[in-house]
Amino acid sequence: MLKAEKHIAYRAYLEKTLANIPCTHGGYFSKDNSEKDEVIEKEINEILHDKQAMLDLDNPRRFIFSKWTLREGWDNPNVFQICKIRSSGSDISKLQEVGRGLRLPVNEYGNRVKGSQFYLDYFVDFTESDFIDKLASEINQKSGAISAEGTPPSDLHAEMIKQITERYDIGKEALLKLLDDKEVINRSNVFKKSGFDYIKTHYPLIFDGVNPHKIRRFEDVKKKVSIRTEKYRELQALWEKINEKVILEYKFENEEAFKTMFVNFLQENNGFSIEGFNENTQTIVLKDKVAGVAEESVACDEPTPLPTMKYSDFLKALSSRLTLNLKTLHQAFIESNTKFKKQLNQKTPLSTTQIFNKTILT
Repeated sequence: MLKAEKHIAYRAYLEKTLANIPCTHGGYFSKDNSEKDEVIEKEINEILHDKQAMLDLDNPRRFIFSKWTLREGWDNPNVFQICKIRSSGSDISKLQEVGRGLRLPVNEYGNRVKGSQFYLDYFVDFTESDFIDKLASEINQKSGAISAEGTPPSDLHAEMIKQITERYDIGKEALLKLLDDKEVINRSNVFKKSGFDYIKTHYPLIFDGVNPHKIRRFEDVKKKVSIRTEKYRELQALWEKINEKVILEYKFENEEAFKTMFVNFLQENNGFSIEGFNENTQTIVLKDKVAGVAEESVACDEPTPLPTMKYSDFLKALSSRLTLNLKTLHQAFIESNTKFKKQLNQKTPLSTTQIFNKTILT
């Protein structure tokens, strides 16, 4: 794999495993419940309970062998292959196992990765062949989502009409009349200019869900797409131009180096604002039958704090905004001796982010 791998970060990840190959796999079996071995206990705890450690890029473990792990309750979104040694018995058990891998993966910061296409490879023996056929057929038939990408359809076809009438509770005749009045389609249901864009804007629900035939068997014949080689360079240049982005990237040698920088930031800045209330006293007097405020006194110069967030919620919100590791953030707050128990409110993650970004850019 190292000979062919070109991604720098993934090459570094693979190279870490060479130092200790056994660390790439771990297991949890029924007999381990009676084991008192410290190494086994640590391995079991990591697999079953410590999701953060399993997702850490410094952890080389990628292969898990287990008898019960994939049942309901196990939470690790980064599952890309499931290989079963034997049948699970009931269909409910099988569905639970498949469901462990049908989730969007997360990156090293715990954020869902939505910009790429991911597949779950599900390997079973012949005893579950019928279950796989049934599951794939059922999902492909009932998903029915219409694709909003690629070349727009030329007309409002029957499936699109069916989806709109069912999801938006409107009759077919009423729908066609509405679209005709809005000049979306002509009398032959052919889209007029920007007609399909109107459908995407006003009926977005028909594009939600799994597109048909997203689930496929390994034996399925893959459709080959041909392209004229003389046009490839032009298409490539156009695509690269369309996808141009400006990315500002900060590189650190390791997570520890970044944590040191963030600790210094916390010690030099205070981005935490206190949200609370003040107690004011006003005296109303009557003069010539007109009411007015004679004097005003403030009970306390400082507002009474009104916390609105838990520390764990604050960490998650700040981690999402700054795209930082939860563990690193927590350690930085401890080492910087930051005191903000009374200052955790909905504005705290925002104000901290604004000050941090300004500090980085300057």
